Amino acid sequence: EVYVAAEAGRSFFFRHFLKALRPFTIHILDARGGPILRLDRPFRLYFHTLEVRSPDGRRLGRVEKRFSLVRRVYAVYDAPARSAFNSSVRCSGHGRF
Repeated sequence: EVYVAAEAGRSFFFRHFLKALRPFTIHILDARGGPILRLDRPFRLYFHTLEVRSPDGRRLGRVEKRFSLVRRVYAVYDAPARSAFNSSVRCSGHGRF
């Protein structure tokens, strides 16, 4: 199955100057353009959070970036804010949350 990720419009300033720190909303769509999920990330300098919502705005869960000097550590929570699992990725300088 094919899905499309479309970022909701933000200004050139956010994308060009804030880069990976910018706040954003991404809509995940099916092949016909129907909404599947909405991902919201507010602006934060540290400890980024990504909210996962249904198309009607219901909160399904969130992903939080945790502090670590040598690894990227993420915690995943379900809708009632219970910890679902944790993940860590070795820092290589490629890819950002």
